[in-house]
Amino acid sequence: MSVLFLDLIKKAKENHSKSCLRCPEINALAIEGCIDCINRVHFPRKNNGIIRDYDCQNMIYYYCGRFTLKHATEFYILIKQVEKNLPDKLNVVSIGCGPCTDFVAFDNFVRKSRPNGKLIYTGFDKNPLWASVHGFIEDLVSDKTNIDFNVNQLDVIKHIDSVIDFIKEEKPNIISFQYVLSDMAKFFSLKEVCEFAETIIKTAFAVLPRPVIILFNDTNVRDIYTKLYPSEIKGREILKLIADKVSVNPLVTVEKFYFPYKENDNSIKFGKPHFCKEINLDMIPHDLTSYFRMWNELRGVQLAVVKR
Repeated sequence: MSVLFLDLIKKAKENHSKSCLRCPEINALAIEGCIDCINRVHFPRKNNGIIRDYDCQNMIYYYCGRFTLKHATEFYILIKQVEKNLPDKLNVVSIGCGPCTDFVAFDNFVRKSRPNGKLIYTGFDKNPLWASVHGFIEDLVSDKTNIDFNVNQLDVIKHIDSVIDFIKEEKPNIISFQYVLSDMAKFFSLKEVCEFAETIIKTAFAVLPRPVIILFNDTNVRDIYTKLYPSEIKGREILKLIADKVSVNPLVTVEKFYFPYKENDNSIKFGKPHFCKEINLDMIPHDLTSYFRMWNELRGVQLAVVKR
């Protein structure tokens, strides 16, 4: 992965408190506390059924260190799948960007495959706690003349009109949904989440010059898990509904991908399997991988929608 990734994770470690910010009175270890809190955010059943957002700055930094490599690698592999459709100037809008792991992937792609190209990245996210991570990224890319990085604080599902206006005005050629739709499904119904995504897609198809490229990367879990916890909406379920809806358009190409992290489980299949399912951490400093217990198994499910 890129130098940007390593510098970003080092920043996250430098700013991550060794003591838990939520329970300082018992001097709880932050590493254990952050993992527990992240699990409570991801799985409401582990939080007594109460839906929780990323609500602690320490958790934000630990999430960044634990998951950025996994999420950015998954998205980079997705970018390579649609590389033939990409122009030299990438104008990306990221919906619900969070820690901007898709930007890390795009930065790596430009560095390796488009050294003379340009990357314009605009993210939208509602949570102000991600702003410090955005600040790290801004500092790290400030000297790159071929990269523009901006993030706007906005609740995209409540203020979809603002997102639509931005798309109409700025004419991006790529729209990114990186691990956001399944997160939205914790707060909104499956129907509302799908309608939100479909509205973005419909607008993009109507107002953007072709090719229009829309990329999704989200959660993919086994059916045995889904049956145990039916209330937890999975990314694969959302992407399947979106794919079925847009594939009726004869001008649209729909490609599905998944990482075969359980080779003998057909329930995780979604289109074509990628050849890799794990990241080699040998090139990453051990103090980073061990501190963040860095996730190296690729599990995402992906959808690429291209209107030519």
